[in-house]
Amino acid sequence: MGFKVQVYIYDLTQGMARTMGPALIGRPLDGVWHTAVVVYGKEYFFGGGGIEYCNPGGTMMGQPLKIEDLGETQITEDLFQDYLRTQSQDRFRGDRYDLFRHNCNNFSHETAQFLVGKGIPQHILDLPNEILSTPMGQMLAPMIQQMTPSGTSLPSNIGSGNSAANGLANGAAGGFSTAPNTQKEVQKTSFPFKDFITFDQPLKVDGLSKKLEEFNNAQKNDDTKLTDSEVKVVLGIAKGLVRLSDENFNILTKVKKWEKSQIFPLLDILRSKCLKPSFDNSEQIKEVLRLFESNLTPESQVNAMLAARGLSNVLSNPKLQHVLSEFEAQEKIICTASALLPTSHQNLEISLVSVLYNISVLQIQKANLEGSVLLASSIATQVLPSLTQDEAIYRSLMALGNIIVTGPAEVKEFLQSMEIGSLVKKYTKKEEKIASCSKEIIKLLGA
Repeated sequence: MGFKVQVYIYDLTQGMARTMGPALIGRPLDGVWHTAVVVYGKEYFFGGGGIEYCNPGGTMMGQPLKIEDLGETQITEDLFQDYLRTQSQDRFRGDRYDLFRHNCNNFSHETAQFLVGKGIPQHILDLPNEILSTPMGQMLAPMIQQMTPSGTSLPSNIGSGNSAANGLANGAAGGFSTAPNTQKEVQKTSFPFKDFITFDQPLKVDGLSKKLEEFNNAQKNDDTKLTDSEVKVVLGIAKGLVRLSDENFNILTKVKKWEKSQIFPLLDILRSKCLKPSFDNSEQIKEVLRLFESNLTPESQVNAMLAARGLSNVLSNPKLQHVLSEFEAQEKIICTASALLPTSHQNLEISLVSVLYNISVLQIQKANLEGSVLLASSIATQVLPSLTQDEAIYRSLMALGNIIVTGPAEVKEFLQSMEIGSLVKKYTKKEEKIASCSKEIIKLLGA
């Protein structure tokens, strides 16, 4: 059983649109729509204060004009809060709100797609363009802007992560971090960046417990269903109270036999275990790697995101990274991760790029021509052109700069022959940390 997802639809004009319609767009108009997504007992929407929330129907607008059921989501509230935290720091920051061009309906549409795989009605998304295309609509825009509701803004550290989905543990070399930089910090830009990205959100065992129980009860085959004692073992592993002996490890990985939509608790537990590995032997580590690699597929974006985060943690951990130190292992991940882009799932995009960045850091320790050329060409020709998130662009540029500075000389010559400098130049007009990174790469390439 999942969580119910609804879209609440309000008329910002409180009925005035019916009389304004002919003047605005030359036809009757039912409303000027404001929407919000209701899930986990809260109403979430986007406005001038960024992503905001309230109790359902709790804004100054009162009860919605219409409620549409979008279905149910299997995504836990913790993962949703992580998604909102990432969105609130980039795409849906308050200063990026525009009533007609980047508004609550865009947020509702993308959030609904994340939760249930489908968006809000298209006519709601199309209406702003219809209104702005008329002189009257442009004149009345400031008045309609004042009708936008407000709620409680999400704090910047919403959810369970600290440095997790935002990025570099303890910041990055050369004065960079994934938080906004001051001009002074940006001026310190220099390659290579040697700090790994880790995803270190603590496990929310209560939420995992509920999903494990729900999914386990849905199993109809004794080969896949966990006994009561096996469920306790899995939860004990998640809490760090049970040793990962081969017997217990086999109990934990029994979950991999469940349907794809049901195995994200396993991937999240393994993602966490890779931070401070307590695996008993190398065979367990190899199995964890196989599980992460096999879930880097478009079949489930949540699974792919968790798998990418797990791989980032493997790459960052000195006790585990040897399994990905050779070209053959890196080649598989670089190609698989790159093939998942572009994606509409913002957290997946950032997680995939984080894996590539961590490979670039690992290559500083053990450079190889084949790996450097593959990573550089993948980033330059496939990854960068497909990215939509500034943070993902930034991490890709850091990886590219790492390869240019620390990789074999042939890599730089290869990138120069491809005229990659012209691609990178377009990022010099982005925010400061991206622009600074771009300019340094252009300088290194002599472009």
